[in-house]
Amino acid sequence: MNKDQPVLAQLRPINAIESPLPMEHTKVNALATGLVVTVTVHQRFRNPLTETTDLEYLFPLPYESAIIAFELRAGERIIRAGIQEIEKAREEFENAQKQGKRAGLLESHRPNLFSLQLANIQPGEFIEAVITYHQRLDFSNGQVEFIFPMGITPKYHRPNQNDDTKGVDAPLALDLTQVGDVEIIMEADTGLHSSDPVSPSHPLLITRESKNRFGVKLDGTQLPNRDFVLRWRIDDASVQFPAWHVPAENAGTFLATLIPPMPDMAEPPIPREYVFVLDRSGSMSGEPIRQAINALRACLRSLNPQDTFAILLFDDQLEWLNDAQKVTQTAIEITDRLLSKVGARGGTEILPALSSALTLPADDGRSRMIIFLTDGAVSAEKETLTQVRGQIGSSRLFTFGVGPSVNRAFLKQLAYIGRGQSEFIGLDEDIEEAILRFQDRISFPLITNLSLQADGGQIWDVYPYQLPDHYAGCPLEVVGRYKAEGKLPLTLIARGERFGEPMELRVVLTEVSSDPLLISRLWAKARTDDLNEKVELGLKPENEARAEIISLAIEYNLLTKYTAFLAVDQESPSIQGRSYFIKVSQPLPEGLNFPGFGVVRSPAPSVLYQTAEPLDQNLDAPVFLRNRRVNDPSKVSVLKEYSRASKPIPPTFDPDVVLRELARSQQLNGSWQDDIEYTSAALLAFVRNGHTTLKGHFRKQVARAASWLVQSSPNGFPIYLRALALHELTDATGSDESITVLDLIMKTLSQPASSLETAVYSILKKDSNQIKALERIKTLDDLRLAVVAKRKGLKVPMKLLEKELGRTLAACISE
Repeated sequence: MNKDQPVLAQLRPINAIESPLPMEHTKVNALATGLVVTVTVHQRFRNPLTETTDLEYLFPLPYESAIIAFELRAGERIIRAGIQEIEKAREEFENAQKQGKRAGLLESHRPNLFSLQLANIQPGEFIEAVITYHQRLDFSNGQVEFIFPMGITPKYHRPNQNDDTKGVDAPLALDLTQVGDVEIIMEADTGLHSSDPVSPSHPLLITRESKNRFGVKLDGTQLPNRDFVLRWRIDDASVQFPAWHVPAENAGTFLATLIPPMPDMAEPPIPREYVFVLDRSGSMSGEPIRQAINALRACLRSLNPQDTFAILLFDDQLEWLNDAQKVTQTAIEITDRLLSKVGARGGTEILPALSSALTLPADDGRSRMIIFLTDGAVSAEKETLTQVRGQIGSSRLFTFGVGPSVNRAFLKQLAYIGRGQSEFIGLDEDIEEAILRFQDRISFPLITNLSLQADGGQIWDVYPYQLPDHYAGCPLEVVGRYKAEGKLPLTLIARGERFGEPMELRVVLTEVSSDPLLISRLWAKARTDDLNEKVELGLKPENEARAEIISLAIEYNLLTKYTAFLAVDQESPSIQGRSYFIKVSQPLPEGLNFPGFGVVRSPAPSVLYQTAEPLDQNLDAPVFLRNRRVNDPSKVSVLKEYSRASKPIPPTFDPDVVLRELARSQQLNGSWQDDIEYTSAALLAFVRNGHTTLKGHFRKQVARAASWLVQSSPNGFPIYLRALALHELTDATGSDESITVLDLIMKTLSQPASSLETAVYSILKKDSNQIKALERIKTLDDLRLAVVAKRKGLKVPMKLLEKELGRTLAACISE
């Protein structure tokens, strides 16, 4: 074999080839302004054969994206595409293909799934496909999120399913060493002071120009085998993003984000019935099933004593783990043991699982919440959405997407139809923040009966068409058309009810200073999505909707289900003869197992990625120790050793890990092991690491711990540590109620009887000068004294860190 000859050139007996080799590199450039981002995706392909080649590449993009441009670049030549009706575009592409002309066809297969076909790529030739889209960014609870999806989880197809199975699966690449890498660069002007961006999915290099401008790019060589997630927090407590409008003679277009304030109080506890539906199918094998079970266990610990819960496991069979039962500590501990035996298997039969949950006999005394944990890797999306529309009744459906490359579009649509919300948890991501958002949305009151009007004008064609019930911390994003009755600016007014009382949100429209077509295209995208939904609901004939969608697509240069982008190089040489056809294969998303998808042969070892042994039933292990990517081979042995430990103890001390362990082991009554000192130390650890009843990821845990401590009856040193913990929580929140409770507790303190009690008493009496300086920690009492004195930087012996109380106390004095 000629070493300079491409490997695939040896595959001459067949004309159809599946290989990752044509895809050499993907580069993503994103420019974010406020809550809108423009993204340009460069996909570089090379024909690795000695013959002319046609390529087909299936890839994901955000389902909210409005794709507005496509072009091919071959050397110095740029071939710009035009938008056409899809049948005409396909016909012209086939003609160009037969004539030997270089051509490209970009189509939409699903709202978040697209295909690119390239014709007549010459031997050794490089072709770059360039796609541009606009997208609104997600904003919730003060946090902005940008996602660039990468990788496709293979979908499950039901037996005798209709044509929904076509064009939704890419062939799998079994050798990661041949997969082209990805580069992501983003520049952001947040409009307000923002924190440094963070990514739970990828390593970053960050640059900052100012408090509201930053740049990021991926650090090191990265493969396109998991979604890229980037988040940043807005520091301004009274966040209000611009509401933009584009004036026009007959009708202008607006884009507005209205942000309701978080209420001062939670909704009075309402008895609820929770039905958890857990996907245990083959596509969840490996890390996703572990993360889904961890999320379910965290959800259970967020419920109230007056609630009930039931758990349904499904693959191609249904299995009720338990009937509806009251939330008790015993019930949760039994459920933990049952869940520890659950593994992945079988096919993803979503339809019967959701139908079973939705048709349970009603519990008249409780409102029903269905919590659906899955990767959404099915092709029967349309059938499932139709079924849920017909069966949802008064229930609310929340979706938790779990995995490296989940079907976000499908799960968001499910939650929207179910009048709930969606959350997504990556494999390397801690679940607490997602669970906190879930807790807020079920604990705080809804804004209901929402309507939108304009002060000083008229508005119409507003999307979403029916404003949904609104959850705490979630912004209300709307686009629409308007006409002012007088001079601008126009004021939008959203009215609704909360706690049965009327409430109102106002925002003033500001004219867009640059790229006015961006807002108009986002409106056109929302309009076409709404027309598609009306067809599915039978509210509009398809021929009428199709005609309007095509008209909007051509006017705004948009890719839709009825239109496609076509680029034909009229000056390319006509190439005659037989061509090879390559379907570009892609890596299985990171953390998933090949056997779960019926692939027996394992992938070849990769130099860049090594995987530790799975942790057998070790569902409480911190995220960084679960079956994940390891860049440092020296750490592999540490992971293996940890997986064999009978009781998880981190090899190094990390306060964040300790807090997560505490959150997942707290009892329903709010305590840890019904131990007053342990619970006081845990409360101090949360408070000193920035978590209170008002902020942070562990608000509910803090509230429950404080409530239990207030009602406890300690003796000796624990009574002083309890007072210290409640004192620091009160200082951090400034709550009048907490101050009153603390005053009562302070009055119960007797004269201290030990040096430790004296130290706490001095702190509480604001006389810290009497606390003796500590140089080293040797004993547990030394560690207690260091906690009281807030001593930083003292090294805690490993023998103390091996004790639960010791690790918890150490988390109180960490830097």
